[in-house]
Amino acid sequence: MLLASVTKARAIVSHFNQSTQALGKLKNAQSGLKPGCSPLGLVTDVVTHWWSTHDMVQRLTHLQPAFSCNLVC
Repeated sequence: MLLASVTKARAIVSHFNQSTQALGKLKNAQSGLKPGCSPLGLVTDVVTHWWSTHDMVQRLTHLQPAFSCNLVC
């Protein structure tokens, strides 16, 4: 269960890192939710750094409202 969730999180981050349009929409959604704050980027997981998985999941959780807005808007 946890491995499947981490794999899905890696796929989401990979998609946004490979698509400039998707990343632009995500940053616009962040700017719309919190005007005046600079948009945050996604954190890429590195297998040899155990904390990077935690950071990746934590950032995805923090950006969840922007993802929701990105899907709806």
